[in-house]
Amino acid sequence: MEEPQYRGIANCASDFADGVNSRRTVYAKPVFAQEALTPEQLPLEEIYNHPDFVDLICAQEFGLEYSAEAGVLVCIAVTATAEALDEIERMICGCVCGKRRTAVCQADGNEIQVQIGRETFYFKCGRSFFADRDRFKKSKAPAAAVVAALAQWCVEYPVEFYWPEAEGK
Repeated sequence: MEEPQYRGIANCASDFADGVNSRRTVYAKPVFAQEALTPEQLPLEEIYNHPDFVDLICAQEFGLEYSAEAGVLVCIAVTATAEALDEIERMICGCVCGKRRTAVCQADGNEIQVQIGRETFYFKCGRSFFADRDRFKKSKAPAAAVVAALAQWCVEYPVEFYWPEAEGK
């Protein structure tokens, strides 16, 4: 499988065009469905036109669509505000499952730190998230930590990560 040549669109979105501002925080939430959805099934134009849209990370592209018990991980929505996460989820699924702030993550060199409660998970990532994908799947880190690390890796900004309210870590 060939690696994608991009790491998300956050660096070229209009509000982020001046490059990475490590003090800027973005908000991310996984979007789950009962069955896999292809990008063609998503209302991409409507999502991309949302004023707080930052990125939409395809779980299938990273082999993480079946990484959690909450259902099929369709994508990770990344927005400029926490409120917009529910709006994007509603566009994709037609409903909102709620959210709770689960993690904060940031990168330090080639290491992503994901803080969930009192636990900190460390992920070594370089230019490729693919290189460590199998190691992440086998690690003892909860699915939320792996998905949060992917979101941070893709957008390169500190991420406040939300997990579906009804689900655990």
